[in-house]
Amino acid sequence: MSGGQQQMLAIGQALMCWLRYLVIDEMSLGLAPLIVKRLVAAIGELVSRGAGVILVELLTEVAGR
Repeated sequence: MSGGQQQMLAIGQALMCWLRYLVIDEMSLGLAPLIVKRLVAAIGELVSRGAGVILVELLTEVAGR
C-alpha cells in the first residue's frame, strides 16, 4: 500500500472506535485534497460528539477549513 493508503487505513481504524481523545500528526500527508476535506468533516463530527482532538498539521489552511 502507498503511504497515503496506509494513512487512510490508520485514520479509518481510529474513526471506527469509540474515541475519547484522538491525536493526529500530519493528517494530510500523502492524501488528496478531497480526502483531507472529508476527513476534516469526519473529525468535526467527532468533536461535536464530545471527543477531544489534537491535530498537528503543517498545511494549516487545509486543516482550518
